[in-house]
Amino acid sequence: MCDSYAVNVSALYALSNGKCGRINNKYYIKNSPPYIDLYTIKKITDVYRLKVLEQNYDEFLERSPQILLLYNIFGEYLDIRDALIIQKNRMMRILKLNEYKIMNIVY
Repeated sequence: MCDSYAVNVSALYALSNGKCGRINNKYYIKNSPPYIDLYTIKKITDVYRLKVLEQNYDEFLERSPQILLLYNIFGEYLDIRDALIIQKNRMMRILKLNEYKIMNIVY
């Protein structure tokens, strides 16, 4: 994998288990996933962590769309979830490409 894009996975794990999320330094939303900057998402290389964060965002978006619409931040959470999906697919593609390269070298 790309070492230049490595991110402290334990710090993200601590964030993802938080009970209160914060977005734009304005709103505290109970039981929300952590707010992760889109630039930070591009640095995450752990596919499992991306899957967990994606599931957390999906569940939260399904569970409480009304409060997100009330605070007018529904789009921001959708953007974060979409960025997680894109990054997860990108990392899976890189892993498959590396496996293919290794198989061609061996045979």
